[in-house]
Amino acid sequence: MNKWFLFALCLVTTTLQAKYYKATLIYENGTTKSGFAELVDNKTKNVRFKTSGKGGSEKISSSELSKIVFYSEKGDSIAVERLYNNEIKNDGTIKRNKEKEWYYVYYSNKLKVVGGSSVETGNMLSAGKIEPGSEVSYYLGKEGDENIYYLYYNSPKNISGLAGFDLDDQIVKISKQLFQDSCPDLINKLEIVKFKYKNAIPNYIDFYTSTCGSVNTPIR
Repeated sequence: MNKWFLFALCLVTTTLQAKYYKATLIYENGTTKSGFAELVDNKTKNVRFKTSGKGGSEKISSSELSKIVFYSEKGDSIAVERLYNNEIKNDGTIKRNKEKEWYYVYYSNKLKVVGGSSVETGNMLSAGKIEPGSEVSYYLGKEGDENIYYLYYNSPKNISGLAGFDLDDQIVKISKQLFQDSCPDLINKLEIVKFKYKNAIPNYIDFYTSTCGSVNTPIR
């Protein structure tokens, strides 16, 4: 299992317990602002931010920001980015959300894996392990691209909330959309690979890495 993926899960789980966390805000225009911020939910409209741990807070519109990097006391970090969620329909057409939403980046090295940590829907991250008890929606994308594609919802029963849902088919469809041109070998090999819900994400990362040549590096 990819150790950096596990690290990201652990860090997000830790940050979920803190009201304010050391953070750097990255604005749409490229400027940055350092201080302390509350964690964001998918649909957070305003980010609560303060320049010092004990100072007063201000609200910053999410529409002004492209990314937030949260830091642990040891200096480890994890990013949350504003991205467009896309759904690939059965007929091959793509439905794109009209607005960007916040997604935590669990892995980013050519392939990008992000997750929705939506408070109102009860999606929470487990303590560093992908197990049936974890509840989170997973999405796949590419580095440098603001579009992501819904993969599946990991629920206690691993049913993704849809009758007849085929995880392997979903992985192939998204992979074709993302990597048909840049890594055709991945698509060919995926046709004969079967993934299990429990470890689908770390196994897909490893499979992509071995096939397309990414190097496992920590997320910064």
